[in-house]
Amino acid sequence: KELAYQSLINTLGEREYLADYAHKLTYIPIVTRELHPGALNGRITALIENGELERAAGVELTAQDSRVLICGNPQMVDDTRQLLKQRDMQLSLSRRPGQVAVENYW
Repeated sequence: KELAYQSLINTLGEREYLADYAHKLTYIPIVTRELHPGALNGRITALIENGELERAAGVELTAQDSRVLICGNPQMVDDTRQLLKQRDMQLSLSRRPGQVAVENYW
């Protein structure tokens, strides 16, 4: 149930208007409670702190080369923003572009 959009995300590269950019998207399913084959397990903040997210993606989260969208409950969003801020990744605002976009789930 938590991975409801997985099949849609996996087919984004097949869409003609995204074909030139699909190689830049790395989808890594993450679940926090039950184990799921092919998914990381744990809180996103812990996976960033312990390096497991970067290992799974095969890339380092850096201000120079990364863009991150954080969507979820306000506490998780704030905690994740703080971790990324420690890596010099800034919130993207209309007056100042950055590496982090945020959408609060509620």
